[in-house]
Amino acid sequence: MIPPPVDVTFPPPVSKPDDFYLVVSELVHYKRVDLAVDAMALVPPPIRLVVVGDGSQRQALAQRAAALGLGPDRVVFHGALWGDAVTSLYAEALAVVYTPFDEDYGYVTLEAFLAGKPVITAVDSGGPLEFVVDRTNG
Repeated sequence: MIPPPVDVTFPPPVSKPDDFYLVVSELVHYKRVDLAVDAMALVPPPIRLVVVGDGSQRQALAQRAAALGLGPDRVVFHGALWGDAVTSLYAEALAVVYTPFDEDYGYVTLEAFLAGKPVITAVDSGGPLEFVVDRTNG
């Protein structure tokens, strides 16, 4: 039995998603949010990266974005958000980026699917790979 995410109602996906990828994660080393920040250097504007979460790597990630020439118009750090604030971002995003190293489960993946969004993950991300099927839902 797969435990469900917390009891949250996700709004339906918007008909035309906004121009951003979403990261919802604790900002710690093993969650590898730096992979998403680095990838944004290869993504043309106006696509943005919106990061929801906080942790010991927040300052380092902001500095990394700046070093890559990605200003606050390209990489947005919202800090920790809950409830409607985060579920609205799920609904508006193009996709959710979730690339932890060897995650045991990965609620973010299920939350993204509840919001009708594909998930971009990594081949060594662990738990999310139980749900993400390449080119089908991620």
